[in-house]
Amino acid sequence: MKNNPQIIDLSWDVSETMPIYPGDPFIKVEGGRKNTNDGFSLKRLSTAMHVGTHLDAPSHYLGEGSNVEAIPLEKTIGFATKLKVSIIDNVIKTEDLDMCYHNAYQKHPKIAIETGYSNQRNSNDYFQSFPAFESSLTDFLVENGIELIGLDMPSIRFEKTGAAEAHKALLTENIVIVENLINLNLLDDEFFILCQPLKLVGFDGSMIRAVGINRIKTFY
Repeated sequence: MKNNPQIIDLSWDVSETMPIYPGDPFIKVEGGRKNTNDGFSLKRLSTAMHVGTHLDAPSHYLGEGSNVEAIPLEKTIGFATKLKVSIIDNVIKTEDLDMCYHNAYQKHPKIAIETGYSNQRNSNDYFQSFPAFESSLTDFLVENGIELIGLDMPSIRFEKTGAAEAHKALLTENIVIVENLINLNLLDDEFFILCQPLKLVGFDGSMIRAVGINRIKTFY
């Protein structure tokens, strides 16, 4: 008898009270039609697409970059490798990533980096104090054919040059960036990820419902 897979929700709850990156518009939910008057309910949501768990399209930082509808679905669905790394002086070392990846049982072109930082998502400095990467991260990703990087933190940034340069470097290489993942500690070192964006035409990113599935090979 085959085992049931473990389906792990990797996404933030979306609500008007959720933490928002400083300067981004707050989420607004309006009632719309009322069930008592119309026989059905219809709510309206106003938000930016980079709140909560989301992915970035190249146009998020590249003026001539493609939008979210152009991201191939196969980049957002498939087997992934989880890399659990240490943080030294609030920096994730590329050498540590490289060692974790090459010691992994299966090396997939999608990776999720577990730092544990998502546990601080309700703290006041969550959006300011998240770990940074060395700029050599880009070379590591390109050399290993990584097409998607998932993070349990609000953004990606380089230690010395910041978030803009990190985004530009990865998005130039058409690497999908997924931010604000949670529950990575519940995933196997190899898992199946689903993090498809909405089919939004002309948008630079999309909120997603990210899911990880452990032991999916038991279906085969």
